[in-house]
Amino acid sequence: MTAREDDRLFAEANGWFHRLRADDVTDADRAAFDLWLSQGPAQRSAWDEVQALVSAVRVPAGAVRDALTLHAYSQMSGRQTAGLGRARWGRRIGLALAAAVALVAIVGGVTEAPVFYDRLTADYATGIGDRRTVTLADGSQIELNTDTALRVNLRDGHRSLTLLRGEAWFDVMHDSAHPFTVTAAGGQTRDIGTRFSVAMRGGVTAVEVDAGLVAVTDAGARDKAQVAADQAVDYSAAGISGVYAIDPTVAFAWRQGQIVFRQQPLSKVVAELNRYRVGRIVILDSRAANRVVSGTFEIDQPAAILDALQKTLGIRVTAITPYLVLLH
Repeated sequence: MTAREDDRLFAEANGWFHRLRADDVTDADRAAFDLWLSQGPAQRSAWDEVQALVSAVRVPAGAVRDALTLHAYSQMSGRQTAGLGRARWGRRIGLALAAAVALVAIVGGVTEAPVFYDRLTADYATGIGDRRTVTLADGSQIELNTDTALRVNLRDGHRSLTLLRGEAWFDVMHDSAHPFTVTAAGGQTRDIGTRFSVAMRGGVTAVEVDAGLVAVTDAGARDKAQVAADQAVDYSAAGISGVYAIDPTVAFAWRQGQIVFRQQPLSKVVAELNRYRVGRIVILDSRAANRVVSGTFEIDQPAAILDALQKTLGIRVTAITPYLVLLH
């Protein structure tokens, strides 16, 4: 097994570790975990390692700042590090520390289902940092952004799609007899022929329209909204927002491999950057989290983005490992 495959399994095990401890874990989640674990000894080994490492590095919320250093964990017993090369152990520490930070940051026990489960039931999917373009049988085109899973049903005269996670852009082939619908987080977006995107971000789903007109219904069909070109709407468990204007050069910049920020707080910038990389960027300074960022960045150049933030905002960037970066 290559180092990359080994790290992938370890990351999957991390996801299952958090999901199984969430307040909203379901029987379907547990069944999917059992299926993952039964795939072979490599999965079992990764699971055992995650439990040992996360247990070793978990710290109280008030101690996160002091605990997140390599030195704090360099005293781990030889038993825990036996058999791991220095570079590989560094990767392990980074992933486990990121897991510990994620545990502290969880509010109300809500986490996303692991990537493995979503991909298992998807027709099309992308990994973290990847993008993919798909042409459906009806001629419609779809662009999948980072960490996205999509299920497609074009049978029996239906054009029904389900976004399981992530973000996708749709260029819909006109067919008035067969409306095109995208379901995400229980809500539904319907159109006849247009261009729009749907993005699931935590507990909020955003629908942004590039051209044409779509009808958006939230989960439970309690509220509806019509959204035209250069407009967007959000929906969540609390209902649907009002329609608001968007700048398409910002909203759809990811399709050209870019991220554009216009007067955004660093906290939102970091949340967006974390979608495109394995591991976590963590802000340790609450004052830095509110500093304003503007600029256009290349998605595939994360080091350049962090360097720019460090120079323009006057913050420090500390890379514990490639998987854990601290801003302070």
